[in-house]
Amino acid sequence: MKFIAIVGTNASFSYNRKLLWYMKKHFTKEAQIEIVEITDLPLFSEDIREIPEGVQKIAEAIREADGLIFSTPEYDHAITAALKSLIEWLSWIKPQPLNSLPVMIVGVSLGNMGTVFAQENLRQILSSPGLDAFVYLPINFF
Repeated sequence: MKFIAIVGTNASFSYNRKLLWYMKKHFTKEAQIEIVEITDLPLFSEDIREIPEGVQKIAEAIREADGLIFSTPEYDHAITAALKSLIEWLSWIKPQPLNSLPVMIVGVSLGNMGTVFAQENLRQILSSPGLDAFVYLPINFF
């Protein structure tokens, strides 16, 4: 199986990036994991009529994948602006690359609640009309 794993931040250092590299290294027998960075993507603006090339490449990689992994940090009980911007760009692409795609959400934080609120925030966003990703709902947040 092939998974696209999105680092949900544009920060130069991220425990979420480390988590995805850990997953890639330790699950090589079970899955092919391609890690995708969002550091150089422009902020979403509906005034920009053409989807940026970097977003188009991510959308194509998602279409070719069997599933998607988001690794998100948490800032103020939500996902990062960079990750939200990517999802907003993806929502403008037709056919919709996230439609019915299996999605796994993970996250790392040094806080005592981890990324529980950001993961819930991301679940709500991904269930928006038009995106309709298939988000696995774990018994416990990872």
